[in-house]
Amino acid sequence: MPITHVFAGIPTADFDSALRAGNALLTLIVDDLDGEVDELAQRGIELGSIDTVPGAVRRTSLTDLDGSRITIGQPLGPGH
Repeated sequence: MPITHVFAGIPTADFDSALRAGNALLTLIVDDLDGEVDELAQRGIELGSIDTVPGAVRRTSLTDLDGSRITIGQPLGPGH
């Protein structure tokens, strides 16, 4: 299996297997979700709405062209 794209050491594309395309889930944890969403919007990448999992995380996501889901989350501090 040739790996053609790597993100942080994780294979993200396998062009030899169309059957596996669109079946990935990648979660990125950030310190400033609003800042990351704003920066991505400036680059033309629109994300879904931000939702909150009480006591855990604020998160948003997008689906790439192959159908894989990418979630970006910011852990909530104590008391949230």
